[in-house]
Amino acid sequence: MIAWLAVAAAADVPMGTVRVHVQDSEELDVPDARVVVSGASLRRPRTARTDICGRAEVRRVPVGEGYTVEATHPWLDPARAEDIAVEAEGSAVVRLFMAIQDTLLHGRRAAAREERCPPP
Repeated sequence: MIAWLAVAAAADVPMGTVRVHVQDSEELDVPDARVVVSGASLRRPRTARTDICGRAEVRRVPVGEGYTVEATHPWLDPARAEDIAVEAEGSAVVRLFMAIQDTLLHGRRAAAREERCPPP
């Protein structure tokens, strides 16, 4: 009976989505970055990976304020946004910029860039 009540209560909590767009300091999209959304309303942090266009979505985040969104990538410095608010049946849009650690890597990325991603 208690388990059923917990499930029923969880079903009534309004949810939203955190949409993240990760780019480097030159505004090139960062694919395969690890995105972590954390906050007091979550039992544990939620994670996602960015796609080829540097975008990721973390769905079913309880409505509320005070969320932190962090992006990490092996070749870039981490980026973080704090005090993110998620609205009911809506989304919080977060744009993160990661600093490049290696200038040689940046040259390769810029040379390989293709215009395949639509604007956010």
